[in-house]
Amino acid sequence: MNIVFFIAKRYLFSKKSSNAVNIISWISVFSIAIATFALVTVLSAFNGLQGLVESLYEEFEPDLKITSLKGKWIDQESVDITKIIGLKGVEAVNQVVEELTLVRYGKQQSPCTIKGVTREFISASGIEAKIYNGTAGLEMNYQSTAIVGYGLASVLSVYINNNYENLKFYAPRLSGNQILAPSDAFYTKSITPTGIFMINPDIDNKFVIVPLEFAQDLLNKKGKITAIEIKVEDGFEIPVKSELLKWLGTEYKIESRFELNQLIYQTNQSEKVVTFFILLFILVIATFNVVSTVTMILLEKEKHIKTMRIMGFNHGAIRRIFIAEGMFINIIGISIGMLSGLILCLLQINYGLVRLEGGIVDFYPVKLLLKDFIIIFFTSILIGFLASYFPSRIFVKAKSYATNSAVE
Repeated sequence: MNIVFFIAKRYLFSKKSSNAVNIISWISVFSIAIATFALVTVLSAFNGLQGLVESLYEEFEPDLKITSLKGKWIDQESVDITKIIGLKGVEAVNQVVEELTLVRYGKQQSPCTIKGVTREFISASGIEAKIYNGTAGLEMNYQSTAIVGYGLASVLSVYINNNYENLKFYAPRLSGNQILAPSDAFYTKSITPTGIFMINPDIDNKFVIVPLEFAQDLLNKKGKITAIEIKVEDGFEIPVKSELLKWLGTEYKIESRFELNQLIYQTNQSEKVVTFFILLFILVIATFNVVSTVTMILLEKEKHIKTMRIMGFNHGAIRRIFIAEGMFINIIGISIGMLSGLILCLLQINYGLVRLEGGIVDFYPVKLLLKDFIIIFFTSILIGFLASYFPSRIFVKAKSYATNSAVE
């Protein structure tokens, strides 16, 4: 086998009788390198975008969310919170109320989703890092306060330092009794805004975060919640969810962050897969250069093939020489492409070569994953092997047949 690789290496790096063969050989190397480089950089960019999307929802969406399958509201005492906190991997548990309401600030008004949370939500969610203006607290001077999304605050023209204007919420009375006065059709309650958060437009444009008791009072739902949100350690989502399903029974639905935003995550993943196959098709086209290179080398080394046959090389050994020749071209191209892609991605991660003006982040996000490099490498090797195998098999077999016929 060593003699096979030695001869294949000599054929690759030695000067050919025709300069065109040398040129085509290196064109093959660089075409594979460019296709591999594109695979590394584009897939890493998709990883970065997916990681950015996940981080944008991480501050607001829980790792696991428990809701009722028998209506919207859950009795606070119906689920043992202490038992959930005691599960291995659980970091924090938060009871919440989410409901669509109308909010007014001065002369401006807008529909919004009010989210009532406990004090633990602030530290567990990490929303403090996303405060654009003001503070992240839900209480000031023993009075309840609110945190408003940036988009909603812009619509309402919320000014944090205005001590004379509060957010006023209107929640419809859902009783069946006839209401004569329009003012009696709504529950109303006011609260002072002390902070504005900026996470992503989907959340910023509709959410106001308030204390849980405030939301319950506004909606006239004392002792009721709409969901239980759970934060868990990395890698514990599945074990904790399985444990909760065992003892909560069929009355509750338990969803992960992926399931809560399934469409967004699936879209990102689908786009990555489609892009991978498009670039893989380009790589397949690039490997046609390997087919032509191996074929031209086979034609040029026709006399060498006859000599090797006389020296005792069987057609299988000769075929392996030219397969190895094609694989050398392929491996050099893959190595150059993957190394170039790795260097570019590292430069983007550390120095931000491509900026995003006015974006959520300053630089285009990039994330390197080992599994992507493994998939790219072995897929490229397989394509390169097939591109080297078939011309070598067909040509060597034909020449061996012709040589045997001439001897006879």
